[in-house]
Amino acid sequence: MCNDIALSADGTAYVSESFRGRVHRLKPGATALEVWASDEQLNVIDGLAFLADGSLYVNTFDTGRLFRIPVKPDGSAGPIVPIETSLPLVRPDGLRSAGPRTLIQAEQQGRVAELTISGDRAEVRVVQDGLTRASGVTVVGNTALVLVELTRAVVVPYPLAPAGAQNPPAPATVQTNAEQEVLNLSKTKWRWMADRNVDSLAALFDDQAIFVHMGGSWGTDRELEVIRSGGIHYKHAEIFETSVRFIGTTAIVLNRIRLDAVVGGNEVTNPFLVTEVYVQQNGKWKLGSLSFTRLLTQ
Repeated sequence: MCNDIALSADGTAYVSESFRGRVHRLKPGATALEVWASDEQLNVIDGLAFLADGSLYVNTFDTGRLFRIPVKPDGSAGPIVPIETSLPLVRPDGLRSAGPRTLIQAEQQGRVAELTISGDRAEVRVVQDGLTRASGVTVVGNTALVLVELTRAVVVPYPLAPAGAQNPPAPATVQTNAEQEVLNLSKTKWRWMADRNVDSLAALFDDQAIFVHMGGSWGTDRELEVIRSGGIHYKHAEIFETSVRFIGTTAIVLNRIRLDAVVGGNEVTNPFLVTEVYVQQNGKWKLGSLSFTRLLTQ
């Protein structure tokens, strides 16, 4: 399935083919696409964008990764380079250039983010969170037009920071960073649960944590075993709304989600309000409670 299109400076069109991990190329004057790059790392490739270095940047929807593909002098694809990101990317989709080293990206977990490339690393700045199924984005003046719910566009203010701009006051930065850290951890937790990454979850869950499900409640050991064994497979959580509130060193996260899961071998989909309680211990956030409340409507 062809997904996104990006144009290079010479007018060549590059097209992502999501489910075969390929980038196709259409040269000016050509009448047929040709495979330009193909790699297993690019499976479920999605967004494409060029930056001033002449390289093509691509993201992958399922694995949440970002790559750089240099264009060689003869026009062929160079080695695929993974780009480390300062924050996890969750279901990245539409990708566009927003400056010489800057990309803007829509993520279907509900946000638009700015990615500033420096070498093989990208600094991620969240532009707007809480967007329902953000799948496309483009910059127009000082705004970003974001496609949400696959049906409509919303306008998000997007002024680029002027050169030499001073950092905002420290207290506001600390609060914003704390909120973002917890919300990103919450989103990453859903991916770990879907991947049945028990080791990462064991490090996140407090030993005394409580987990409340529709069918009962239990502690950390049983929750990890349920995930490990596949008793409950949290296949995918579609997040529609998310918020966090702090009480001292405790963070309370509310997520309104649609959860696709396999329970006892049966596939089920339910709308939930999920309450997560995190407690800061020795500078790290630990999950103390995870509760599912089933909603009557989506």
